[in-house]
Amino acid sequence: MKEEAVSGLGGGVERELWRQLFRGGAGSLLARVSEVLLGLAVIVLLARMLGPAGFGVYAFVFSFVSLVAVVARLGLPPLVIRETARGQRCGSWAEIRGIWRCSNALVGAVSIVVAAIGGLAVWLGWVQGPTLRETLPWGLALIPVIALAGIRSASLMGLRHVLAGIFPEQVLRPAVLAGALLVILYWQERALSPPEAMALTVAAGVIALIVGTLL
Repeated sequence: MKEEAVSGLGGGVERELWRQLFRGGAGSLLARVSEVLLGLAVIVLLARMLGPAGFGVYAFVFSFVSLVAVVARLGLPPLVIRETARGQRCGSWAEIRGIWRCSNALVGAVSIVVAAIGGLAVWLGWVQGPTLRETLPWGLALIPVIALAGIRSASLMGLRHVLAGIFPEQVLRPAVLAGALLVILYWQERALSPPEAMALTVAAGVIALIVGTLL
C-alpha cells in the first residue's frame, strides 16, 4: 500500500511538471510569435513615417542603446533567476527581496551613469548631425528602462512565471508602440521625426516596465 501511495504521488508530481512545461512552452511560443509580428508592424510603420534617412537614424540609436543596456545589466539576470528560484524553494523570501533590491539598485545606478555620460557627450558637441543629436538623448533615456526590464523579467521567471516575465517586453511594448504609430498615421495624418519616434519608444518601454513591476 505504501509503495502504491508513493507511486501515485510520483505520478501526480510528474503530471504537474508536464502541465507546467506545456503551459510555459506554449505561452513562450505564442509570445515569441506575437513579438515577431508586432516587431514587423513597428518596422513597417516607422519606415513609412520616418523615411529612409530618418529610419536609419532611429535604427542606429535604438541598436546602440539596446547594446549598452545589455552591458548595463552586468550579467545579473541569470543570477537573479537562479537565486530567486532557490529562495522560493527554500522559502527565503527576505533573501529574495534582498536580491531584487540589490540587483535593481546596481543596474539602475550603472545605467543612469552611462546615460548621463552619453548626455554629456551630446552636450559637449561630440555627436555630429542635428537629427542624431536630437534623437540620442531620448535613446539614452531608454537605457535604464531596458536594463531594469531585464531584471524584472528575471525576477518573474525565477518565480516560474515565465509568460508574465516575457509578456511586457516581447508583447506589450511593441503593441503599445504600434498602436501609437497607427493613431498618428491614420488620425493625425502626418510624418514623424526620429526624436518623436524615439520618445514614443521610451513611453512604450516605461508602460511595459510599470506593468511588469505590477505583475
